[in-house]
Amino acid sequence: MMTPGSRTETAREVVTEYFDALAGSRSPRWWPRPTRWRCTGASGAFDGSGRFQGLTPNGRHVEIRGLDLLMVEDGKIVSNYAYTNGMEFARQVGALPAQDSPPEKALAAAFNAKTALEKRLRSS
Repeated sequence: MMTPGSRTETAREVVTEYFDALAGSRSPRWWPRPTRWRCTGASGAFDGSGRFQGLTPNGRHVEIRGLDLLMVEDGKIVSNYAYTNGMEFARQVGALPAQDSPPEKALAAAFNAKTALEKRLRSS
């Protein structure tokens, strides 16, 4: 289930209708359809079993915006490139410190020091 804008779509026909409305008409062969979305509410919690990108779910609330670029051929979705802000997600679940916080500044300083050291070692 996904929530593009304010509608929740579950059936293939309804999803196709929604994307056709976004495009303005039936799409030609291989027409890219960008769709912005936002995940919020009860389903916007980082929970469940297993891991996501190596992280164990911790139940934290997450509100993420993203964009799906759908490629459609003969009325069927043949590929979907999904984009989100990974750092925003990592901050919200607690894997990274808050933006502009002292811990984030310390992390950036450590990264910059490591980069400077690597450059010196490569040039010697």
